[in-house]
Amino acid sequence: GGRCTGAVEGTTATFEDDVDWRDATFEGPVTLDESRFEGDSAIDGARFREEVLLRGAEFHGETNHLDDDISFEGAVFDGPASFANAEFEHADFGGVTFRASASFAGSVFDGRGEFVGAHFEAAAEFDDASLDGGTFADATFEAAASFDATEFDRDGVFTDATVEGEASFKEVRFREDANFEGATFESAVTFLGTEVDGGDNVVDDDACFRGVTFGEATFDAVEFRYATFQDATFEGAVSFEETTFDDDAVFSEATFCEPATFLECRFRDDAAFDDAAFEAAATFDGAEFEGGANTKDEDATFENAAFEGPASFDRARFRAARFADVTFGDEADFESVVFDRTATFDDCIFADEVRFDESRFRGDADFVGAVFETRAWFHGVEFQGKSRILSGDVSFRDAAFDGDVGFERAEFGFAVFEDATFRESCSFVDTTFTDNAAFDGGQFRGNATFERAAFVASAGFEDATFAGVAEFSEAEFRDNVSFEGATFAGTTTFKGVSFHGSETVVEDDSSFRGVHFESDVTFARARFRFANFTDAVFDGRVEFSEANHEAGAKFDGAEVAGRFDATDAQYDGTVTVDGARFHAPCDFTGAAFGGDTALNGSTVAFENTTFDEVVSFAAAKFGPVTFDDTAFGAGATFAGSRFEETLDLTVEPVGAETVVDMSEVSFADGTIIQPDDGAVFYDMEQAVLRDVKLEGSDAGTDEHELFDYFRFCHTEFEDFDFSKHNEELARTDWTIHEFAYDGVADEPRGVTDGGEAMPTPTWTIGPVESPSELESTYLKAKNSADAFGHRKAAAEFFIKELTYRRKKNVRAFTSGEGSVRDRLAAGGKVLGNWVLYQTCGYGERLWRVVYVSSVIVLLWGVFYTLFTRGTTGAVEARELAGPLALFTPDGVVTLGKNVYFSIVTFTTLGYGDVQPVGTTARTLAGIESFVGALLVALVVFVLGRRVAR
Repeated sequence: GGRCTGAVEGTTATFEDDVDWRDATFEGPVTLDESRFEGDSAIDGARFREEVLLRGAEFHGETNHLDDDISFEGAVFDGPASFANAEFEHADFGGVTFRASASFAGSVFDGRGEFVGAHFEAAAEFDDASLDGGTFADATFEAAASFDATEFDRDGVFTDATVEGEASFKEVRFREDANFEGATFESAVTFLGTEVDGGDNVVDDDACFRGVTFGEATFDAVEFRYATFQDATFEGAVSFEETTFDDDAVFSEATFCEPATFLECRFRDDAAFDDAAFEAAATFDGAEFEGGANTKDEDATFENAAFEGPASFDRARFRAARFADVTFGDEADFESVVFDRTATFDDCIFADEVRFDESRFRGDADFVGAVFETRAWFHGVEFQGKSRILSGDVSFRDAAFDGDVGFERAEFGFAVFEDATFRESCSFVDTTFTDNAAFDGGQFRGNATFERAAFVASAGFEDATFAGVAEFSEAEFRDNVSFEGATFAGTTTFKGVSFHGSETVVEDDSSFRGVHFESDVTFARARFRFANFTDAVFDGRVEFSEANHEAGAKFDGAEVAGRFDATDAQYDGTVTVDGARFHAPCDFTGAAFGGDTALNGSTVAFENTTFDEVVSFAAAKFGPVTFDDTAFGAGATFAGSRFEETLDLTVEPVGAETVVDMSEVSFADGTIIQPDDGAVFYDMEQAVLRDVKLEGSDAGTDEHELFDYFRFCHTEFEDFDFSKHNEELARTDWTIHEFAYDGVADEPRGVTDGGEAMPTPTWTIGPVESPSELESTYLKAKNSADAFGHRKAAAEFFIKELTYRRKKNVRAFTSGEGSVRDRLAAGGKVLGNWVLYQTCGYGERLWRVVYVSSVIVLLWGVFYTLFTRGTTGAVEARELAGPLALFTPDGVVTLGKNVYFSIVTFTTLGYGDVQPVGTTARTLAGIESFVGALLVALVVFVLGRRVAR
């Protein structure tokens, strides 16, 4: 309680006994540099009004355990105080007030150094100090505080301390715990290069900054064992660049008001940022989250954290990461990040652009329910996965992509996008799915691009909705894929896509059952193993040109409103089109059904199908095929097609009648049946008919003869069995060229639809009228019947052939075209043909020979009666007085005698017992004898042909 009014000077002084300066007042400066205090020093409550210098002083104290070796508790230093390089055993500066600068630089506290509640109103310096244990709990630093290179051999405690000025802890070494819980740093604080080794405790925190309030803070290159910043507030920028956390790092509920940098940080155990708030930019570029030896994959957790500014994790690496329910209010950058185990982003909100380009997810990744409000980029990402079988290696189930999203060149394991929503364009160009891919129930409201994507395992798009353009060009599905119940509202492209399917059941290889294509769709050059389009609806144009179906296809119940283009398509295996309806023109030109050799059991069946507009199978190739109750509303063309196996054709006209163009078609086998209602007419010009049977309607309601429904012109009848149609041919006198359909006008074959030419039948065809064409037609029919052994048909067709040859020559003779010589030659052919027809029916009519012979005999009898002088011999006939005498009784007798003479002359070479009288009679007799010999020989020839048959 004493007062010292003057200066105190005692450099290198030694105090061997205890010093008791409690509550003393020192009015003058105190200089005790290098002094030694051998006993305890009690300076509690003392007041130093001037400068105090204890530099290099030594406070050894006694070997007691209860009292402090030196105690300044409650002391007040009005002037500068320097304890630089001083040495303390145990020192208590609790409640001390330093109103001017205070320096403990280089000081050594071999025991505890306690500054609990100390108040530093000016700069405080502890640089290079060494404390066996230091406590600054509740201390207040109103100015700068520097602890650079200070060492705390035991715990360093700054709980609830307040530092109003700048604080520096550069290169500080905490060999045990460092506790700053509840502290406040109002200005910048620097922990550059600090090391916190932590103690051997289990419960205590090695480095505790729980509830600390920071202004600007720097923890660059700091080494922590265990550190907690739970509920800490960083009001200024904070940097943890190249900082290492050897044990757990806890930032749960921390608040970062300004930019936070964790560049190249190393989290060697768990890191927790749950419920943390980043109000400005957050940078974790190059950070490594290695995780601890726990069983729960939550090595790095940011659950419920909020990033209001840009967040960057560029090139970071996680063992396991959890970002569930995190909100990213600004751009988020996860480029080139590696996730060695699970990565969870469930229910995250990305309010601005996010990038995961070139990142690697080597464990399972979850984005279930995540919301991407703007653009999201996953270019070149690898989702490898490894632990889950049913729920997927990567899951975006129920995720919402409100902006553009890109997964170009990404690689997925088992990927789940079920019920995900893509409100803008999304791109999976060159993406690979090495395991199952599930997009069932997905909503693609913008354009969706899967160009050149590869699906190694099964893929599902069931009940998905594509509101914009859907692009799958050159994609590859190596296992089953299902689009059942999907809706495509925009233009859809599957050009060049490969649908391989699985090795088991073929019908689920590629399923479009119940799909609704509201706009144009193309499968041009696509390759299917088996395609199922049952009950599919096509509102726009459909293109399957050059598509290949290796194991069949099914279009049962399909509804096609737009033009259907399957030119040059290949259909192997079983193809069924049952109950389908095509409202616009359909083009199968050049298509192949069944390939070069039909597969065992493979068939093509069009049953109960309706084509409202024209349909073309021109130049198509068929294996076994059935058209049962198929309706062609505007006709159909099979021009140039080849039916290499059985054809069963029953066409149902939409109206009263329809036309089917079979010109230049090659038939191998089959049946063509007329419908019960209406009429179907077939143009068989230049077709090749083999073992084909033509049948009328089962109900017998045909309005015309069977062959009148077919237009035969230059038609080849190879192995065509006319004997199956004897009854029909007999009714029509073996006429096969009559055609009951008589078209009008002369329009070209083929129409234009959408600017593209398409082969179609013409409704303007009529019966064949050209004699030369009819001659050729019957010639081919005769040759076929003759080769088949059907002599009756061959004979009838031969007569028709020569009949139309005569008409052809008549036309050439009377047309006025050609030279006179050619016309005369044609006339001669006409005459010869006519004579041959009249005399013997071209060698096929015996009754005509008999008829002509009888006419000649009677005619010559009249000639002998009217123009000669009669005959002599056994039968004498006198010359009549005149022509009218022929009608008298004597004239009738004379006529009878002359008829007898005519018979004898017609059938013999001599006159027998009757001789003509006069030159005229002998001339007539000679002519009759010559004609008779020819006709008798012709009778023998005709009889011979008939017997031979």
